[in-house]
Amino acid sequence: MISSIQPSLLAMFRMPEQSIPKDAAYQIIHDELMLDGNPRLNLASFVTTWMEPECDKLIMSSINKNYVDMDEYPVTTELQASFSLSLSLCLWKPTIINNK
Repeated sequence: MISSIQPSLLAMFRMPEQSIPKDAAYQIIHDELMLDGNPRLNLASFVTTWMEPECDKLIMSSINKNYVDMDEYPVTTELQASFSLSLSLCLWKPTIINNK
């Protein structure tokens, strides 16, 4: 399928005048991304390269949300704010001062 596409249709950095099949577009982008390094082989930084399948499901079910639009997604905004605050408090363990 991809081999039948004319190379002139695949010019980078411009929108082609003719469309290509969706599976061909996917394969082209997928193949380009394969040239990136493999995160599991990156031993130079402390990053998470594997997640539980449930995390993948949550990410995929919310990937189309615009997190900047707080009015449209108030629950997501609240979860993010609450989690960020809780995580920061657990990480830094601040001393609570009672100003009575």
